Amino acid sequence: MKKRLLCLALALAAVWPLGAWSAEPDPAEPAAAEEAGQIPAEVPPEAVAPEEAPAEEVPAEEAPAEEAPAVANQFEIFVNGQAVPGAHSLLEAGVTYVAIEPVTRALFPEMESAWAGGYADVEVTGPGFEMSYNFQRPYLICNGRYLYYSKGVRLHPQDNTFLVPVRVLAKALGAQVDWDGAGVYLTSGTPIAPGDTFYDAGELDLLARVVQHESGSQPLEGKIAVAQVILNRVKAGSRAGFADSVSGVIYQKNQFNGATNATPKAEAILAAKLALDGADVVPGAYWFNGVGKSFWASRNKSLLYVIGSHAFYG
Repeated sequence: MKKRLLCLALALAAVWPLGAWSAEPDPAEPAAAEEAGQIPAEVPPEAVAPEEAPAEEVPAEEAPAEEAPAVANQFEIFVNGQAVPGAHSLLEAGVTYVAIEPVTRALFPEMESAWAGGYADVEVTGPGFEMSYNFQRPYLICNGRYLYYSKGVRLHPQDNTFLVPVRVLAKALGAQVDWDGAGVYLTSGTPIAPGDTFYDAGELDLLARVVQHESGSQPLEGKIAVAQVILNRVKAGSRAGFADSVSGVIYQKNQFNGATNATPKAEAILAAKLALDGADVVPGAYWFNGVGKSFWASRNKSLLYVIGSHAFYG
């Protein structure tokens, strides 16, 4: 198994060199981040403008981001108080990536893994969990739950082992994560609850329909962003002039008229699941529209993000 993974990793490293990736910002590691800015409470509900259909593609000119250097083995990894041999770590712009299989095996010694070769999923199973990951996709699946990491799987520069953000792996496996000057500490817990009990079927369906209607032609990140705008509104709730539920936000007057008539495709459903499971691509955003289009938020709120042909405001 290790020999096959190393062969795949060496081949992939030639195609996707580590320095070609940009880092995923996460100021919450190791210190807790401040909560994203909230919409002012004084904004009246009637001032919330309706979303409009996506505009035609408008290229957004942005300066290329400088790549942050990756720091290998920045942290030693401990599981239940014991150092984990071979469990490499990688630090990029405040995000700690850890080797998937050594850490998982330390948490669950009975784990088994299987890989079909090529770009197939790597399947990892153990007591209470079935987990899979794939070098080409930006999310990990565990017990039917979809956990997002926007920059994908990493390769460690020393031996090309696969790494993912420690917070994502810990969430999947139910582990507690702590830091100190010596390293990263994980404590065993109960793996994540299954998707068929976590995702509310009606809520998921409504969210996916709106995603399909509003961003069916957008990249996966853009679809997640639309779903997150709805969830951001739910979180802000009535104090900000929004409803306190997914259905309430979607059916709020002059917001997503006709959107629930769409039939969601697979990626819209995936984006809705990723957003419901905490994918955070547009923190603080409560409105979106086509790039360059004028509407209430574009005139009264700050432009926060441009993804695909959508602009997001908050």
